[in-house]
Amino acid sequence: MAQASLGLCSFPDIPRVMGEAQQKGVHWRCRRVQVICVQSPALMPTAVLNIFGFFPWLNFFNFFNDAHHFVVERLTSISALFVTYIEAPKQDNTHIYRERLAGYVVTSALHDAGQTPLSRCLPETRVKVQEDMKNWIADIPVNGQPKTRFLWLTGPAGVGKTAIIGTIADRCKEERTLAASFFFSTFSGGPYRQSKARFISTLAYQLLNCVPEIEKKVLAAIERDPVIFDRGLDEQFRALILEPLRETVEESDSDPSIWRKIIFVDGLDECTAIQDPSASPKELRERTEAAHREILSVLFSAIKEPSFPFRIVLASRPEQVICQFFSTQKQWHIELFLDEKYNPSDDIKRFLEAKFHEIQQRYDLPDNWVPQSVIQLLVERASGQFIFAMVAIRFVEDGDELPQDQVQLLLRWCPEPSQLSESKPFDALDQLYTRILKTSPKHYLAIKWILAIDRLRREAPCPPAIVKDYLESAAGETQFLLGRLNSLVHVSKRNSDLPLFHLHHQSLLDFLADPRRSGDLYVGEDKVEEFLRGCWENILKSRGPHRCSGQYTAIPKDFVDWYFRLSSYQPTQVSETDMEWWDTAMGTRETVILLLGRSGAGKSHFINGLAGADLAPVSDCLLPPRDHFKASTAVIPTWMTAQSSCKQPNL
Repeated sequence: MAQASLGLCSFPDIPRVMGEAQQKGVHWRCRRVQVICVQSPALMPTAVLNIFGFFPWLNFFNFFNDAHHFVVERLTSISALFVTYIEAPKQDNTHIYRERLAGYVVTSALHDAGQTPLSRCLPETRVKVQEDMKNWIADIPVNGQPKTRFLWLTGPAGVGKTAIIGTIADRCKEERTLAASFFFSTFSGGPYRQSKARFISTLAYQLLNCVPEIEKKVLAAIERDPVIFDRGLDEQFRALILEPLRETVEESDSDPSIWRKIIFVDGLDECTAIQDPSASPKELRERTEAAHREILSVLFSAIKEPSFPFRIVLASRPEQVICQFFSTQKQWHIELFLDEKYNPSDDIKRFLEAKFHEIQQRYDLPDNWVPQSVIQLLVERASGQFIFAMVAIRFVEDGDELPQDQVQLLLRWCPEPSQLSESKPFDALDQLYTRILKTSPKHYLAIKWILAIDRLRREAPCPPAIVKDYLESAAGETQFLLGRLNSLVHVSKRNSDLPLFHLHHQSLLDFLADPRRSGDLYVGEDKVEEFLRGCWENILKSRGPHRCSGQYTAIPKDFVDWYFRLSSYQPTQVSETDMEWWDTAMGTRETVILLLGRSGAGKSHFINGLAGADLAPVSDCLLPPRDHFKASTAVIPTWMTAQSSCKQPNL
């Protein structure tokens, strides 16, 4: 006879269970049945903490109807006219929604982010513009402009906008007036730092911390709408920032005037559209411009709301779409343009003097190792661009020769001030970039590497170690090509907090993208594409990358999808061979089907190798890694070894 305990079984379930047992010819022995019976249905509450399966309108005496072939060894019946019950305390899920919000914060975009530290102004530099900004924060009129709640700091590339914003943000943090910040960047800090996707959520998290009164309302908004982070910026701003502020002001005695005041947004022009290989350059540009307009629209809507007590400082280049938007909001903002009125040459001179003094202390050089005449010459060649001075100093510090020899080399490379053209304000910077790039043993290949690194960062965000494994055709190639370009692109050590590849400034990419400026160093998009395909074919012929660095624990989905798109042109027999390899060597058809369904492209041996022998099903985010690469010689098609079919990368 089968035995079962129905001590926690609901009453309606008991006859069903017994009936099913009877139908199956099973004899049941119930060790114990605990019953609560209420004699008066009128006294029954509508909400009961159901401990023993209590249900409304239960006829206790009939619940064993039509059930037989069972034995109840012990029956406890509790009968009462009244029911006392205790409601379970409501669970506090605040921490769950706070953690969910924290998951949508771009920590590298904060002004004090440790992994991607921002540049700061040296003491006694940029004094006038900092004074103007401090006056505006203190609600003092600036340069005769009206009082507003929005300040736009703008100027050409390389004039030091980010350093100024970072310095002022530091001061506001010390004075407890910093409310939030977001520093866009196209070349550092990961893909979300160049995207609008987590802009509002990052601001909301910071405001929640500096205004604790809004915390419950912000988290309640996430609880009501779990997909709020996938909605448009306007809807996110309304739900996560504006409505919590409005309700807090209306419902409490909080005084918004004592809250922290300033929100900083830097590098709006570096916010880009999500990369789509199927989109044309024109479509991508239009999407990027639409993102700029959307962000500006949300910010200006904010300052027009009485319940939004904060002031906004935004820095960007004067791109056309941004200028057009600001021209429609003249009465709502003031503009500080970094031109000659702020005496950049004086600040550049102080910067050079300070940096040369640091080098003099480091190498125990004479006090006058760089004469004032040389410093003045470099100031003139900078033409107001701080980026020129910064690149020049990095070149002297990181060069292969003694510092004094590096200075002389720098002077030979840069044009005389009389040769500079007002119509070409970047002449000196361009010539400096050209000379430094040509110090690489294979400078044309080094440029392809730089552009490929940038493209992979935009189109297939992944750990830099994966990029290194993909691009290298031999051990040591990274240092061989980029080792002398430290003043332009820094290759960090494995234990460094910086990314493996770190481009120092966006202006280098601007230079390389403009054939009028880069001249014979120009590498078009088609050449970068050809180079990336050459790397892919090398990996196939080698049955995996030259070396797996082992520095990554998972392969991001974006990189896998990008890799499949890159390989989509391969002949049918490669796809069939890869499928056979997956089926026979890997032995997990569920994973194969999932990958085929997601990408629709032929699978490469590189991804096969990364997947490993003990695959679990692939998630939406990660492809499980493998400790080493392998592939059978039988799965390398004969056409792959033919030189006519496979081009080596241009080395």
